[in-house]
Amino acid sequence: MKKIVIAVMLIAGIVTLSACSSGKSDPDVVVKTKAGDIKKRRFL
Repeated sequence: MKKIVIAVMLIAGIVTLSACSSGKSDPDVVVKTKAGDIKKRRFL
């Protein structure tokens, strides 16, 4: 039982960290669409 809980928590942690990584995307882009990108400055 403990092994399953540890495995699930480890997988959840890896998924969370991979989702929060910056990657190669532009940090100012909020939404990407076919028509164009919506950037943060549009909301300010």
